[in-house]
Amino acid sequence: MNELGSYGGGGAMFEMITRQMMANENPPLEYQCRPCVGKNVKEYNSTRFIKLGTGKGAISHVVEPIEAAKQKSDVVFVPINASNKLYDFAYRDSDSGIFRVFQTTLKQSHSANANNIKSLESQVGGATKLVLYYLVPSARFPVFVTDKVDPTKEGVKCKIFHVSIPDPRVEQSGATKTDDLKVENSQAKMKEGLVARSAPVSEAETNEGETDNGQ
Repeated sequence: MNELGSYGGGGAMFEMITRQMMANENPPLEYQCRPCVGKNVKEYNSTRFIKLGTGKGAISHVVEPIEAAKQKSDVVFVPINASNKLYDFAYRDSDSGIFRVFQTTLKQSHSANANNIKSLESQVGGATKLVLYYLVPSARFPVFVTDKVDPTKEGVKCKIFHVSIPDPRVEQSGATKTDDLKVENSQAKMKEGLVARSAPVSEAETNEGETDNGQ
């Protein structure tokens, strides 16, 4: 078996599965995470669980996800422009007003350009309104770091986390035990949808100006 298990099909599949998990899992799941630091820092091995996702079932492809999220909360917005290098999707939490921005990767490292992150902090209205998450398969989580390993040393002030996405075919360590079956069922459905998907947007997703509430 590929060491990435269910996610061995490539980055596009992983990105699609994770954004649909963030939109569709209701109630939202809890995921193992750590602060964005280097391996030689004590906090690297001090993980905890955080709840992520909207649970609303709404995904929308737009030109500018952050601007769209300012107008509507609890929708997972995906940039139409595939050249967006800073993040893959984002949503604004209706309870806290925080912009939750996600970058997915199958690799052991991913760029964390401090200037780009600081620009995003300004765009959302300040660092306290932004949290950035690097989503990686659970097989990568034990070794994953960003480049720079700790952007806060470059003037970034927002919170940044590495997040482990569980693979039910390999291990069940990334989500709470009560939600393991939900993760497995969700991922099976996502993979089935990917096989049948011929257009850039799946039936559960919508183009700019429209959202699907999943009902």
